Amino acid sequence: MCLYHGVFVFLLTTGIYEGVQAEEALHHGHKLYSHKPIRKHRAATTVSDGALRFEPAPYNKKLELNSLGKIHCKVAGGVAPTVQWFLNDEEPLPESITSSNGTLLITEAKREHAGQYTCKATDGDKSITAKITVDVVVAPRVLEPTAGQQVHVRIGDDISLNCKAIGDPPPTIHWDRNRTILTPQNDGVDTEDGVNASFARILLLNNGTLEIHNVTEQDSYRYGCTAGSAAGLSRAELELIVHTAGEKEELEMAEGREKLVEEGEEKKVQNGAPLHNGRLLHERDSGADNSEVSVMSRASKKSGHYEQFSIPKSLITEQITLGRGEFGDVYLAKLDLLQVKKLRNKDDPDTEPKVRAVMIKALNTKDEHQLAEFRRQLDLFSRVRHENISRLFGLCNESDPHYMVLEHTDWGDLKTFLIATRTDEENEEYIARVGSSHALPKPQHSVPPLEHLHKVVLAQQLAAAVNKMASKRMTHRDIAARNCLITSQLQLKLSFPALTRGPNSHEYFKLHDQVIPLRWLPQESVLEGDYSTKSDVYMFATTIWEIYTKAEQPFAKLNDNSVLERLKNGTLEWNVPDSMPEKLAALLKRCWTNSPKDRPQFSEVCEDISVIIQEITAETVSQNSKDKSELNE
Repeated sequence: MCLYHGVFVFLLTTGIYEGVQAEEALHHGHKLYSHKPIRKHRAATTVSDGALRFEPAPYNKKLELNSLGKIHCKVAGGVAPTVQWFLNDEEPLPESITSSNGTLLITEAKREHAGQYTCKATDGDKSITAKITVDVVVAPRVLEPTAGQQVHVRIGDDISLNCKAIGDPPPTIHWDRNRTILTPQNDGVDTEDGVNASFARILLLNNGTLEIHNVTEQDSYRYGCTAGSAAGLSRAELELIVHTAGEKEELEMAEGREKLVEEGEEKKVQNGAPLHNGRLLHERDSGADNSEVSVMSRASKKSGHYEQFSIPKSLITEQITLGRGEFGDVYLAKLDLLQVKKLRNKDDPDTEPKVRAVMIKALNTKDEHQLAEFRRQLDLFSRVRHENISRLFGLCNESDPHYMVLEHTDWGDLKTFLIATRTDEENEEYIARVGSSHALPKPQHSVPPLEHLHKVVLAQQLAAAVNKMASKRMTHRDIAARNCLITSQLQLKLSFPALTRGPNSHEYFKLHDQVIPLRWLPQESVLEGDYSTKSDVYMFATTIWEIYTKAEQPFAKLNDNSVLERLKNGTLEWNVPDSMPEKLAALLKRCWTNSPKDRPQFSEVCEDISVIIQEITAETVSQNSKDKSELNE
């Protein structure tokens, strides 16, 4: 299972987990070992492999309520040991919990499943046991502030910003301003019980409220509230708009509005939304919309008819060319989802337009192979719905060329975003290392570099997206930073622009009349045309490498033919950046193994990354507590 909380995407510069068992992460690096091959070897030779032992020992686990959980108990030594799980000491396991080959499987975690479990390994007259504790938790959820909330205040007034959240265990609340955590270490900030509380202009109350006294124009920011516990993280943010005394009338008109006004949208763009291929997309992120559009029935899919989710081209506005893909032109445009709902006779009490940024893939070819690939991608995005996958809004098929209409985001593609996070020094170092031919244009808008935790969370989001595809027995086949999108809330969405003859054409290679992303593909896909979940695992690892290198081109010093030759003879070796966590680097190396069967499943990838995040957040919380203690001394 991919333990992923949707709001986990909004992690900031510090972790909020408290009580996370960091020791859990120490064991996941050993998942490469498997019992069955070892047992077969022992059965054939009946030779002891040393003293019976756990390698590693099972560890305590926190499971999300109603989620799937797996706890591994791996044994080494002995001749032919058997492994069995029990409740408490040797009581039978509860209903819906099973033990198989040393794995404790909880198909749907309930509160009554919490407790102590024992793993017992037996080899002849010898046995060893290990006890663990399973907790069943409820992930935090922020109730207030609500999505898109604005708070208006006049200069000189006081304001209280509320943060209300639920979860089990009860979450801890932290506030940030423009993604910088607010702590007593900041000037003018203190906690309710702090020594300077009576003098501080900004107070962090114990109930989660943020108080700002004597508001100034400089307080006009986006404020984020993060609720965290051992069960996960949740984040929501609001925009504080400060008005001058002369704007009293405007403020009174603005109070009580629930939606962003046009001036607020313009301000958001001016504050530095990244430029996407020469155009600012400053619509609000479409990820929060939950309307049911473009769902394809099985019957329609099988018969090749997609009328159920067809939309007219007349609903598409502000169309601009982004590049050219494998089927034809790729465009950016806008689409009013309210009109789509009306077209499909769906009631919506809201009369406000719901304009969303969309990407359009035009079908300008009659080639049978490309037609089949167009239908495959259409099936992929219509069948797989996930918060980290671009939504299929519809298909324009009333006239040629046909349009596939996919969700886009306000900040555009992940590659452009990663390049924008480079400093001038990093860009110069990259060019000096790989040559001026790989120089990339300096972005018109720079953004702060991603924090250590942000990068791992993006990896978790991408793993969650591809794991969802794998669960539907579908493959992506072109996972890369150029084909991922990023929102202004730092939420990743897997998409499929595939600009083979556009800005990213240098990242594709023509082989046997097929254009392929050579540097992102494993050996079996390049040489045999074999695509599977395991080839997606390989490409996933390459995309995480891109995140940590800020969108470097893989093997930039090698030309395409050299990369191809090394793939053929199995000598293409990946190097991971020093900034990557050791456990994540080990996971990526497993994903890059030449043999597909030796690569992990996405469910295991998700589980490993969740543990890495827990370890990082636990260390951050510990460091924050230490810093706070030193400050109060």
